[in-house]
Amino acid sequence: MVKGIKSQLMKNKLSIYVIFLTLFSCADTSKKVDNVVEEKSISIEGNSKSDNYSGENTYFEFKIDTLANFKLVGFDVSDAYQIDRNKIVVGYDKKVNPDLERDWGDKLLLLNTKDEIIFTSRGVGDVYLFEPHFYKNKINSKIIIVCQLAYEYFFGGEVFLYENGKIDYVGNIDIDGNDEETSLIDILKVNEKNDRLVFTFDSDSVTYKPANDAILLKNNNIRYEYKDKKMTLFK
Repeated sequence: MVKGIKSQLMKNKLSIYVIFLTLFSCADTSKKVDNVVEEKSISIEGNSKSDNYSGENTYFEFKIDTLANFKLVGFDVSDAYQIDRNKIVVGYDKKVNPDLERDWGDKLLLLNTKDEIIFTSRGVGDVYLFEPHFYKNKINSKIIIVCQLAYEYFFGGEVFLYENGKIDYVGNIDIDGNDEETSLIDILKVNEKNDRLVFTFDSDSVTYKPANDAILLKNNNIRYEYKDKKMTLFK
């Protein structure tokens, strides 16, 4: 009988506790939701020492329509793509003599509907690989183009911004993965935060200046930021 009374008392205490907990949770719901939103707004990856970002816009790689067997006078075309009514072409500039001029080698071109060249990047020399990769987002129409560079080894990439039928040169990313098999494209993350593009790297360490004096760096929020037509490295 004692056991029965104790059991009943325990059930009564448990019921009271459950009711109290339910009332407390309901009363505090709005506070908890506010805290979650606040944490999300201030927990931003890759912010600078003096800036707080908000409204992150994430880019993702996508495939673009290719043009097979496209020919262009004066260029040895390696890749050609249809983008809107324009074309993006990557090829070796045969019109420039490397012994006499500095701006020679593989280039990225933008062609209009008449196949007239309306943008030409600077030459990157006679590289083994100058391969474009395309990134877009779900918020605006900007497209980021990253051309992976390589000889026998990867050595970063050239970055361009396509917007409103025009291309701007963003800059060079002088970083690759932490081993010979890992390229820039394998670890690259692209985001837009406030008024800048931010390029970060999904790796615990990266190779800085892979084509020159290669340095293995621990990735303590290493990033490039593009703002006001200027690319800046933070490391």
